[in-house]
Amino acid sequence: MIGASSRIITHALMDGGHHRAATDAARSAAQRMDADLTTPSPDDLSIYGSLLLRGAVAAANTGDRHNTVELLDEAAEAGTRLGHDGNHMWTAFGPNNVLCHRANVALRLGDAGTAIDYARQVELDKLPINERKATLLLDTSRAFLMWNQHDKALHILRAAGEIAPEEITGRPAALRLVRDILATAPISVRREAREYAATLGVIA
Repeated sequence: MIGASSRIITHALMDGGHHRAATDAARSAAQRMDADLTTPSPDDLSIYGSLLLRGAVAAANTGDRHNTVELLDEAAEAGTRLGHDGNHMWTAFGPNNVLCHRANVALRLGDAGTAIDYARQVELDKLPINERKATLLLDTSRAFLMWNQHDKALHILRAAGEIAPEEITGRPAALRLVRDILATAPISVRREAREYAATLGVIA
């Protein structure tokens, strides 16, 4: 209960732009959980690990690489102890979920190549929910766009749309990505990008 409540608090702090406070809150709650859990259940490990991941994202949002890496490594250890990707307590936590977050925070820190390297390690079919699969693919698409590889960015974006179309049409960040690809695409990719953008209603 402490861990689940702390996740909510961490989310709320992040939504309010208080990323340093969110990092501290996540770390403190995780340390308390770790001290209290001698024989953790899958639910315990999943809440604990997902709390660490939230803290890592918050730390990345402030550019704090040290805390980001520490929190991710602790989450990876929890994922190893859990031993699989499940959806205990609706967390979608597990080893592959940790890799997804490693890719995400690398992207937040401007490390597109590192984000792509982590994304390539993810076993996509082991992620338990389509939302997580789509998020990873969107991050990977954004990373390839940062590398000016528009064809790969578009291909991966379309793959995300096939897996979870509602995650593309319903996310402002996804629609911005479509616009960014279209705005900067070379001639060789522009027609396909424009046709895809039109199907999403991004352009008339």
